[in-house]
Amino acid sequence: FCGHGRRLDERFGELGAERLVPRTDCEPEYEQPFDQWLKEVRAALEVTTPQATPTPRAAATAAAPVPPAENQPARPSRAEPVTARLTGNRLLSLPGATKEVRAFTVDTRHADTPLTYTAGDALGVRPLNCPDLVAEWLAVTGLDPAADVDIDGHGPVALETALHRHLDITRITPDLLRLVADHTGDRSLKKLLRPDNKGERDRWTWGRQAVDVLAEHPVRATAAAWAEVLGPLRPRLYSIASSPLEDPHRMRLTVSVIRYESPLGRMRKGVASTFLADAEPDSPVPVFVQRNDRFRPPADPATPMIMVGPGTGVAPFLGFLEERRALGHSGANWLFFGEQHR
Repeated sequence: FCGHGRRLDERFGELGAERLVPRTDCEPEYEQPFDQWLKEVRAALEVTTPQATPTPRAAATAAAPVPPAENQPARPSRAEPVTARLTGNRLLSLPGATKEVRAFTVDTRHADTPLTYTAGDALGVRPLNCPDLVAEWLAVTGLDPAADVDIDGHGPVALETALHRHLDITRITPDLLRLVADHTGDRSLKKLLRPDNKGERDRWTWGRQAVDVLAEHPVRATAAAWAEVLGPLRPRLYSIASSPLEDPHRMRLTVSVIRYESPLGRMRKGVASTFLADAEPDSPVPVFVQRNDRFRPPADPATPMIMVGPGTGVAPFLGFLEERRALGHSGANWLFFGEQHR
């Protein structure tokens, strides 16, 4: 756990380096600890870095007019996505197939802020939790859906809205298990939380969602307590399976839709994949582009391209091939992919 970072920090300390701020070790729920660490680093740098006296050239550069920030539209980001439209939803897998694979088309031409991408980038999708799962959460916790909870960046919102839009109500976090174990006194849950028992905890949580834990171990806690142990609902990244040279406003995704039966015999589903799969035509979808400058098709039109995706999917390579076709590239292309049934 954070082994390399810890060893690097300790070695710098042994060599006499001075820490600006204490080291922060993060679990997968890293956003809030990182934000706090970054604030501390910035504050420490402001104290330790003297104000430099500008040279004449630097002063002249600083005096150059800069366009007002308010006149420049903010680039869509994870924190500030734009609203696109889901204009295509086509089932690719055959009836009776073990996987439900769909091709989605996302149209951004009417987005408030332009969204540009390059073949090899990923599209971030900000999903909403399924209303049925939200209703199940409210039922097993016995909480008032109108109760207010504080959500970072959004202020007080109704619990039902928080569960639907802001909180990850599927993932079983260690904090959630700890809350349930403390309220119930269940020794088996406390055993799962031991630092040396991560493997067993991973096996136990496999196939379960947070609401399944509450169904097995009923707990009565406040809305604020649950909001504390549920992580934020994160965006999901999907490789873009198209090239902007075909249509700069439309992006295609190929997605395996997750639906399965939990160990308790309840039907469960992936948050984002079913958010897209079950959406009505032309539904709004909050999105942003995650750039990947190290993952691009060859610039030289004659360069051969070998694409390997056994088990990782071929979506980005569809975009690569579409781009090479649009540019008239002549280089040979080989695609190696995984086939589960041969």
